[in-house]
Amino acid sequence: NLHAEMLLRLVGAKAKGEGSAEKGSEAVAEVLRRLGVEDAGFSRVDGSGLARTNVLTPRGLVGLLAAMDRHPHAAAFRDSLPVAGRDGTLEKRMKATPAEGRVLAKTGTLSMTNALAGYATAARGERLAFVIVVNNHAGKGREAVAAIDAIAAALASAR
Repeated sequence: NLHAEMLLRLVGAKAKGEGSAEKGSEAVAEVLRRLGVEDAGFSRVDGSGLARTNVLTPRGLVGLLAAMDRHPHAAAFRDSLPVAGRDGTLEKRMKATPAEGRVLAKTGTLSMTNALAGYATAARGERLAFVIVVNNHAGKGREAVAAIDAIAAALASAR
């Protein structure tokens, strides 16, 4: 989270001449517009995503993932994501499922909120961008995570 905060400020310093979250957010908004990503409903307050006033729509996030999949640095972007059943925050998730090794995604967790956003490679090789968000759930976090993982596995096994 600290790295994300620092990165947002670095973006602000490089693009806008001021290393603040506000200038970093302005620079991010410009990049989203250039990529053709709909950012209506987006509100960036910090770089880490921990502020509850940060708002990202699933539609906007999928738009960003799709745009990044067409970007000249798409492979580097995908390589930065944890791989299901293999490493990072997904190392122990989705093992021995169709998602293992075929889902690359970023997790998100807050109290009563769990999310997963990234790519699933379907059975025929098509890469699918996806965002799954479970907000304000009353159950246990592990139940929400299990449901999210089941959806990701279904995407990976889609024909």
